[in-house]
Amino acid sequence: MDLNSRNRLILKKDDEITICLLGAGFTTGNMGVAALASGTIAAIYNSFPNAKIYIVDFSREPAEYKVPHPAGESIVKLVNLRFTKKILLQNSIVRLLVISLFALCIPGKNKRVRFLKRNPFLKNIIDATWVVSMAGGDSFSDIYGFRRLLYITLPQLLTMLLRRPLIQLPQTYGPFNMGISKIIAKFVLNRSHQIYARDQESLLLVQDLTRGKARHPGNISFDMGFSLPPVPPVDEIMRYLNGLKTKGKLIGLNVSGLLYMGGYTKQNMFGLKSDYITVIHQLIKYFMNQDGVHLLLIPHVYGKGEKSEGDSIAIEKLYNEFNQEFNGRLHRFEISFNHHQLKGIIGQCDFFLGSRMHACIAAISQNVPTIGLAYSRKFIGVFQTIDESLPVADLRLLECDQIIKIIDQHFLNRQILQEKLQATMPAVIQSVLNFFEKVVR
Repeated sequence: MDLNSRNRLILKKDDEITICLLGAGFTTGNMGVAALASGTIAAIYNSFPNAKIYIVDFSREPAEYKVPHPAGESIVKLVNLRFTKKILLQNSIVRLLVISLFALCIPGKNKRVRFLKRNPFLKNIIDATWVVSMAGGDSFSDIYGFRRLLYITLPQLLTMLLRRPLIQLPQTYGPFNMGISKIIAKFVLNRSHQIYARDQESLLLVQDLTRGKARHPGNISFDMGFSLPPVPPVDEIMRYLNGLKTKGKLIGLNVSGLLYMGGYTKQNMFGLKSDYITVIHQLIKYFMNQDGVHLLLIPHVYGKGEKSEGDSIAIEKLYNEFNQEFNGRLHRFEISFNHHQLKGIIGQCDFFLGSRMHACIAAISQNVPTIGLAYSRKFIGVFQTIDESLPVADLRLLECDQIIKIIDQHFLNRQILQEKLQATMPAVIQSVLNFFEKVVR
């Protein structure tokens, strides 16, 4: 490491830096969040092969993960915080915030740091060269409720109290529907060292909130999930997929369990114009009416129980309802896969539709012609960073028959879409892998 004439840290490729990653990890069944974590880790190791990486996330237990990346495989540790009423726990976020506030009263930086490092959970953050925040990709918002916003901002506030540089990774910002949400967002963004958005509307929102008072004006960069390394399906799964492809076209359809249940409120939480279940039923019937098509239902969020938002729950219901009617041309896997494996499976499809954005990114990054079935503005914003002509069917604006019309148009012209992706994606993936070189400049 070195300093330039303005006392800015200059990092070299072989430096042994430490990075803490907030707001993305492997503790949930959401493969999109896991894809963001793995994509970010791949980019860090691409720029700094000797880096030490910690995931700082809410979890009951610590953990270690073997994370594959283009240079091989590395161990990444989870520093588990607790979002709990048991505030006396050593890793309770409330207790950590109180300790960090108290430390501000201790005179002298060295004394303050020694006091804070008595807590092993704080020590990991204090020792970080950077703390980078992903906020689940789209949770820097109150669209999922105020509790979720608190969940992702409290560790960021802790980082600021510990006076570590906070970098906002490419993500969607907003919407903020409550006044208190805007106040929290403004406070965090104004104190972030660097801010990256993954779409133009988010960048404009950040600039409007901060009104030129942020340390960093903000830039647009590609979603970190594009650099997720796929893992090819095991031989048994590959033989099964190849068998389907010899019979015709293999179409992948990601069904969102969250939309299937009507959102967390179960009352069309996202304001879709047509009933989501009806749309999915019509999509299945559309593809089953195409000659030689086999349709594979693919989850990107796993869950258990009727109340779960897991895609796998909705897919099982659909499969049981339609399998017999379509004579073995509707398919699903009864086993679960991790995010690398799911990307490998999605890459075998000839055409793909998804209601989970990172399921779509898994397809797009492998040049699979894809249509996003959008429930929020994040889809079109991220797609447009790749190519403005990438198709999105906005479920909030379109009737069911309009959605089918868009799908029919692009399914028939899928070769054109694939050629665009083949020309664009190598540069996009390389840009994501080089992201942290941009951060240090």
